Amino acid sequence: MCNVGKVVWAVHPVGQIFNIPCVPGLINTVASLAQVDVCLLGVKNTSAPVGQFDQRVRIAWYPITQHARHERFATLGIGYLLFGIFCLFKRRPQYILAIGLRGLIVGGLLAAIFRAKLVYNCLEIYPARATTGFMGSLAHRIEAYLNARAVATVIQDEQRSALLARVNGLRCHRFVYFPNYPLVSRDAPDPMGVENFKMSRGIPINKRILLYSGGLYAGVGLERLLLGLEKLGDDWLVILQSHDGILQLDRAVVDPMVAAGRLLVLQEPLEARAYEVLVEGCDIGLAWYSTSDENMKYVGLSSGKVGAYWSKGKPIIINRIPFFDVVCEEYNSGVAVRSMEDVLEGIRVIVSDYEKYSRGSSFCYKKYFDAEKGRQELQRVFV
Repeated sequence: MCNVGKVVWAVHPVGQIFNIPCVPGLINTVASLAQVDVCLLGVKNTSAPVGQFDQRVRIAWYPITQHARHERFATLGIGYLLFGIFCLFKRRPQYILAIGLRGLIVGGLLAAIFRAKLVYNCLEIYPARATTGFMGSLAHRIEAYLNARAVATVIQDEQRSALLARVNGLRCHRFVYFPNYPLVSRDAPDPMGVENFKMSRGIPINKRILLYSGGLYAGVGLERLLLGLEKLGDDWLVILQSHDGILQLDRAVVDPMVAAGRLLVLQEPLEARAYEVLVEGCDIGLAWYSTSDENMKYVGLSSGKVGAYWSKGKPIIINRIPFFDVVCEEYNSGVAVRSMEDVLEGIRVIVSDYEKYSRGSSFCYKKYFDAEKGRQELQRVFV
């Protein structure tokens, strides 16, 4: 049953991949607000489960299914815009919630056509985009122009809002902070559920698990990490889980470790409950971000994987980047290391007092990935 109130159309011309919870997380939270009726122009993806949306969200599925991780905008965007105009004529919006840059471009046009207020949900920040040729410069100018005309920008934390304000030249702009919190149940872990999941995926029951969940791309450097874990004890298993089904790792490094039973690669994206059970069944979560890319260096509370790990009391190992280098040490929620060669030592530190680090992880989840605080701010936007 939908709320009766202001109509909000969420616009995101990208396939809804559930393993990335930021889109359904925000849309579901807006749908829970008082006096708000949320609709979504949704896109399905052939390679991944569709995001789990609240029953209060009215979804108009774009009739063309996305086949790649990112279709060319010309391929998807123009038809999506026309589809959006058709849908919005039938149910006129008071607000457009534009998600990501592609959503901002389409959403900005829809807001102008239907004279609706524009709210921008910034997913990624690219400071170098303006200097990457004509298309990059054009994309930057469009984003800055439309962002400045939005009544508010939903972003994950203060360090990211400061970066976006600098990049887009925003002054006296309204930011709403909403972390990329994982869509997890509040129920206690089900030991049998975890065991059954492990058996179905060929995961040994008696091994400790170091989990890396995210993009298994060539530029991440995971091969170097795997080589550095050769001295990890036989009682450990490393699991690499892809959030989008793309696997670009060097098989010369990966295959021998898989054959030796020291590594398991889960290439298929997982639907919500399966991903939650995977995290429940691991011991330590690994996150690694580029320090040369400001969008990644200041990832902060936009890190869905860290939110997922902490939600289940799993300590993290992460490279030393702003926010996490302080939080891990202050609250014992993990270990921030200087290089991939130090990951092994980080594992030893956590295992030496695992309960302390697990408690710290749970504390940080409650402190930082609290959707209720963001919900209260969102309520003040859609009034």
